[in-house]
Amino acid sequence: MSVKSGTQRLLLILVSLSIISLSGCSYKLVPFSPVSSKIAIPIFSNQTFKYGLEQTLTSVVINEFISDGRLQVVGEEEADVILNGEIVRYLKETPSTITTTLEENRIRIEVLVSLVSKKEEKTLKERKIEEVFAYSSSEVGGIQTEDEAVEEACKEIAEKLIEAISWDLGFAPI
Repeated sequence: MSVKSGTQRLLLILVSLSIISLSGCSYKLVPFSPVSSKIAIPIFSNQTFKYGLEQTLTSVVINEFISDGRLQVVGEEEADVILNGEIVRYLKETPSTITTTLEENRIRIEVLVSLVSKKEEKTLKERKIEEVFAYSSSEVGGIQTEDEAVEEACKEIAEKLIEAISWDLGFAPI
C-alpha cells in the first residue's frame, strides 16, 4: 500500500467519523404518547403578602413554556390540560453574614400546582414546588435586589414545572 492511498484512507475515515459524531450529537424532545399538546396557564393565586408575585410567576411560567416548545400555551377554551397554581409561601429570610463584608439574603417561594385534564375534568397530578434563592446587595455583578431574586426564583420554579409536567404527559428524549 502506498503512502498516498493510506493517507487518503485515513482522511476518509476521519471525515466519516466526524459526520457520524456530528449527526448523533443532538436530540429532540417529542411526545411518544401525547395525552395533550395544549396547556392553559391561568394566573396563579397568591396567598402571601408579596404584592404582584402572582403576575411575575405566572408570566415567567408562561414564557418558559413558550420557549420550551413541547406544549402550546393557549386559552382555557382550547386547552387539553390546565395548570393551576397557588403561591402559598413567600419568605424573605433574615440576612446571614457569610464574611465580615458580605451579607446574604434569601427568599423562599412555595407553590402548589395541579395539572387538570379538561376533557376528563379530573386532576392528573399535584405537586409542591419550593425554591430558595440567595442574593447579596454587596455582590458586584450578581443578583443584588429582592426583585431580581424573585425573578430568578420564578425561572427556577418554571423550569421545575416544565420538567415535571413534560414527563407526566409522556414526553421523553429520543
